[in-house]
Amino acid sequence: MADNPPPKLPVVKVMAGALLLPWQQRRRMIEALVIPGVMMLGLWTASSWLPQDNGYLISLPLWFAELVVFAWFAVTCHRLLLCGNNVVPRFGLRRWTWRETRFLAWSIAIYAAFLIFASLTFLAGDLITDAAEQIGEGPGSLFTGTLYTIGILFCTYVMARLCLALPAVAIDKRPDLAWAWNASTGNGWRLVVVVALLPVLVSLLQTGITRDEATWAEILFIDILGVLLSVVEIAALSVAYRIVAEHVSSAKH
Repeated sequence: MADNPPPKLPVVKVMAGALLLPWQQRRRMIEALVIPGVMMLGLWTASSWLPQDNGYLISLPLWFAELVVFAWFAVTCHRLLLCGNNVVPRFGLRRWTWRETRFLAWSIAIYAAFLIFASLTFLAGDLITDAAEQIGEGPGSLFTGTLYTIGILFCTYVMARLCLALPAVAIDKRPDLAWAWNASTGNGWRLVVVVALLPVLVSLLQTGITRDEATWAEILFIDILGVLLSVVEIAALSVAYRIVAEHVSSAKH
């Protein structure tokens, strides 16, 4: 760790940068992201048209394919924003490398950790509620809901602190869990806003503008909007990484 503690992450500046930087590089980003972007649209469209009871044999491979394509998409974004236009070929990354594999592995590990902690949180909440009800003092839905909310916030906090490893991997560094935790010291809740709040707002926006029995054109428009907003989400993490990681000297190259 550097002698000085990491600076407090300016959340407003990060959000502004997440909008401004992709816009300033819009022509270059469109060129580099058009192929994985179209692939993401195709996978999302396929997922939306599949019956809800399609089963794991179809849904799991499709989910994994979306993760793979998104890793390709996200690595391209991070490299353009953090390393400059010349680092990425004109029409994007041409082949899958160990860099993308590491990024995918980190993404799955962070997501799995969130799910495990969240499952344990709900299990603990259920046990506490059941124990209270057995002695005749049921805590009520407000208490249970508050307990679940606190648990999910804790899980999100842990996930947000680990997410700084993703842009590091995308630019060919070799972070570990200790580095990610140290790099995010003092900025955990700020990273929650950057990493979690923006995707939640995006999801609410997409849900709000999606009507029942939407046409294929409306679904396509919403999916395109989702791809564009994904760039903003990734850019927010890139900006946060740039501000914080330059004050940390223990990253592994």
